[in-house]
Amino acid sequence: MPAWPASLPPLGFLGAKVKAQDAVARSPMDQGPSSRRRKFTAVTKNLSQTMLLTGAQVATLETFFNDTLRGGSLAFDWTNPLDNSASSIAFLEPPEYDIRRGDVDPNNQLWLTTMSLEIQP
Repeated sequence: MPAWPASLPPLGFLGAKVKAQDAVARSPMDQGPSSRRRKFTAVTKNLSQTMLLTGAQVATLETFFNDTLRGGSLAFDWTNPLDNSASSIAFLEPPEYDIRRGDVDPNNQLWLTTMSLEIQP
């Protein structure tokens, strides 16, 4: 399985948001509380990660996403921010880039990068 590129920052604990997928099916009843049951036993967690990247690092992330992960269709190995364990992570959508400091030299550019990821069980 591909691994997160070493030239990119590691998963930061600052700027990471984790939320478990809802695994409960709810059915309304004629009276009283709704009926609830588990939909599945393996629950994925959505991970929203922001990090500040240089222009050169953005190019690395783009190559990793488009070529190594085949447009985000493959998962990769990375660290789970909840327990620091090695985990299988997948992109939910392509990364989003917001320029914070422009420059002709990509090494002097700064991009606020937002990634929507999924921690797989």
